[in-house]
Order: sequence, then C-alpha cells, then structure tokens
Amino acid sequence: MSPLYNFPKAAAFGRMLAKNKIYNHATPSSKVKELFVKEVEKIIWSHKLSPATINLPASDGVQEIQVFSISLRTEELSQAILHTIDKAIPSPIFFELNYGSKTKYAASYKRPSEADKSQ
Repeated sequence: MSPLYNFPKAAAFGRMLAKNKIYNHATPSSKVKELFVKEVEKIIWSHKLSPATINLPASDGVQEIQVFSISLRTEELSQAILHTIDKAIPSPIFFELNYGSKTKYAASYKRPSEADKSQ
C-alpha cells in the first residue's frame, strides 16, 4: 500500500498512542469506550508537523499539526471516536484511517479560543 501523503522523515514520530491516554484526557462515555474496543485496532502518532520538523513557521492559529494513523477492525469508524480523540489532543489533527488495503483521510481543525488564550 502506498500512502497518499509522504510526510518529511524529520517529522516522523512513530509512537503508539494508548487508548487509556485518550480516555484520561477526553473522559468518553462507556458506549464510546466500547466503540473504541470494537472499531479500533491501534493508534499510531505517526508524525508531528511543527516548525522544528518541517522547517516552516508556525502561525498564531496553528502551532503544529499531529498526524495519527489508525488501524481499524471494521470498515467504518464512528464519528464519536474521532471526536473523542480530537477532544483529547489540543492541536489540529490529520487522521489516516486504515482498514485492510483501504485508506481514508479525515482532518480536524481547531482555532484558539479568543476568550482564553490557554485553550
């Protein structure tokens, strides 16, 4: 399988992201946890696109972008799972969803809170 996007080697992160870490930061319902177990095989934090890794300056709205590669147990992934991961990670996320030989992409945009700069 050839990826549709080739991220710079310097941006490679390649760490497994435990579902428990997501649960701790997003506090999903038991139903969503069941969906994680049923639909998600594993989550790899594959790349971190930041000024240090891709040699492009950050902007006020986007400091860095995370790339997660998710291996699926089922062909379809519940939106609740993507929403939960999105809630747990503070920066924008680019999702690579893999099932067998099929790959689908999804993205999450976040804007900084104008009321609270820490959010």
